[in-house]
Amino acid sequence: MKIYHRMPIRRLVDGFVGEIVALSRVLHLWKERSRVPTPNWDVLEKRFEAKVNRS
Repeated sequence: MKIYHRMPIRRLVDGFVGEIVALSRVLHLWKERSRVPTPNWDVLEKRFEAKVNRS
């Protein structure tokens, strides 16, 4: 979550887990459609999923 709070997009997302999950799903779909590599987002996504799964 520390990395998330450093991102400019955090101002657009309230920070509730449900909103972050929804944002992640949409970005994942866009990434698949565009086939643009997103290594930084992939790392953030994995860290977020690990954090959510621990809770």
